[in-house]
Amino acid sequence: MRHSHGGDVETRYSEWAEHRARCPFEHVDVDDPVLSPGGPQYRAAGIDDLFIAWRHDDVAQVMRDAEHFMKPGPPWRKVKTLLSMNGEEHRQYRAVLEDALSPRAMAEIERTVIRPVMQRLIDQFVDRGSADLVAEFTSHFPFHVIRTLIGFDKRDHDEFIGLAYPGPGGLNAEWEVRVEAFLRPRIEAARAKPGNDLLGLLVQAEINGHPLSDQELSQYLLLLIPAGADTTFAGTSNMFTGLLLHPEQLALVRNDDRLVPRAVEEALRWQNPAATSFLRRAVKPTTIGGVIVEPGTTVCAHLSSHNRDEARYESPDAFRITRERLPRGVFGFGAHACLGMHLARAEMRTALQLALMRLPNLRIDPDSPPPVIRGDIGFASPASLHVLFDPAGRR
Repeated sequence: MRHSHGGDVETRYSEWAEHRARCPFEHVDVDDPVLSPGGPQYRAAGIDDLFIAWRHDDVAQVMRDAEHFMKPGPPWRKVKTLLSMNGEEHRQYRAVLEDALSPRAMAEIERTVIRPVMQRLIDQFVDRGSADLVAEFTSHFPFHVIRTLIGFDKRDHDEFIGLAYPGPGGLNAEWEVRVEAFLRPRIEAARAKPGNDLLGLLVQAEINGHPLSDQELSQYLLLLIPAGADTTFAGTSNMFTGLLLHPEQLALVRNDDRLVPRAVEEALRWQNPAATSFLRRAVKPTTIGGVIVEPGTTVCAHLSSHNRDEARYESPDAFRITRERLPRGVFGFGAHACLGMHLARAEMRTALQLALMRLPNLRIDPDSPPPVIRGDIGFASPASLHVLFDPAGRR
């Protein structure tokens, strides 16, 4: 399982707040330490300088504006994927799995996949009265869920985990070679006998009357595998951390389970579990924050900073599930908003509901180190989350 590394992310939030106040749409060199550790990634993509949108409204404008901005893909990918498609092409490829991952589909997925997986994990520690929620719960269920939904056999689980979490090197060409080797025989088997799963949908899908090639299938799955596991792992860990470090907020949810969705949204705003920022390239001249952006200019839409914008959220650094203004854009804006956002929300909601139901009096273990959310440019989460609760035998 992945353990977070890097620095305490709250320090980064303080730095980003200074940028919002001083220069909310900022021109920087990619070697500027404010981008660390992202600078080398930008340099590898041939980007020497860029603008950063720090504020909520500017980030939303950049990510929504498909007329003036396009989404470039990661530099190591030689084949187009959803991450680098735009316009009608992107819409067609995204539509292949959109219904399968829609809000309407989540009720059945929750009943048949998400809830049973989580129940089995909780069964392993519910009688003990203590647990490390990260080591025993949140770092496991997302991998089981996305593996099951894609259609990979349970016998492949250990190998799948090693691929779903790329490791310290992150998503790169070497990782993709390993994943493609894992996928090749499974794609062939699915073509011969499609299952009632996401891989079955993909092998039977057609774009403009043509089935997806093996390469296109591999690229699609290269997005689904880590996105469906690592980000939900981090998001759920952060949600429990926020609630347990603010017991008055946990009490609100415990007393009114209608607040569970609000707790999920506030957790996603408070600590963005996925990428800190997203790149866009200007294709037409436009204006952001009073600054003229010329075609060819690269703009970094800083989603984590946008989540803590003082202009939108009162006391943005506080964890508060009863905010008057609900969080917006925690999974991005526009056509490229996260395809799996409804699945992530369903998993986080179910995890919290089951914890409230099966782990009464859930609280931080005072004799263990308190959780600290740490990370680098994305995927920040606590390495451990030691808790106490009333064991099953005492209820």
